[in-house]
Amino acid sequence: MIVPMAMTRYHVPEEVCDSPASERIFDIRDLSVTFNGRPVLQKVNVMALNRQVLAIVGPSGSGKSTLLRTMNRTLELTRDARIISGDIHFKGEQLYGNGTDPRIVRKRICMVHQKPVAFPMSIEENVLFGVRFHKNWNGRTKDEIVQSCLERVGLWNEVKDRLSEAASRLSVGQLQRLCIARALANDPEAILMDEPCSALDPVSTGRIEELILAMRPHLPIIIVTHNLAQARRISDQSLFLSDGKSLEQDTTERIFTHAVNERVRDFITGKVG
Repeated sequence: MIVPMAMTRYHVPEEVCDSPASERIFDIRDLSVTFNGRPVLQKVNVMALNRQVLAIVGPSGSGKSTLLRTMNRTLELTRDARIISGDIHFKGEQLYGNGTDPRIVRKRICMVHQKPVAFPMSIEENVLFGVRFHKNWNGRTKDEIVQSCLERVGLWNEVKDRLSEAASRLSVGQLQRLCIARALANDPEAILMDEPCSALDPVSTGRIEELILAMRPHLPIIIVTHNLAQARRISDQSLFLSDGKSLEQDTTERIFTHAVNERVRDFITGKVG
């Protein structure tokens, strides 16, 4: 069981702590991160379970995106960002252990960013980019991969007749689904999403939320969102961060109705921003 730091009043439900080790996908303990020597995360604790959606919520500047980027080793690509203490285990493996290849970590744990970015190539080649880079064909043909992944994100019927066109010609909503298809092509073991709907209209947001719920039975998803209503709609568990500290983790329903921490209750009810 995670032993919380008294200063953070961190709470995590017993059913999460007592879950079988095989169901614990991420187990993060006492994680501290600095940027230019300034604390960004302070002894953060997180536990994420398989086949669930974990929403990371809290005020702006609380370290949510930084926490997400530690989970697939993209934080180390940022100059002056440093993990100074703590452990991050993924399926029981230490992600920052000696000999761990960060490129393999990023393949296993894919990231979907806030702003969807089309690589300067066709729709088809965007889907295949990671597969070609990692040589991750697994007996599949390129046509099988492209159709399967685009079907999973509900994009196949919209683009099947223009796969050779530049991906940059897609709408923002379509492009975000393409980015998810590009991630799925690598057969990830977990998907991280950093505010994937913040730039989308309500219709496109609904499609992404439906896609998240469709993927949930197959792999764990961790999403940073500023939209509390969205967190409540799509997540099983919620983690609340404030000032770089993990204050509370619980089922989303309990976080929104019976939060233990006063700061969490005030934020959820709108008393503080």
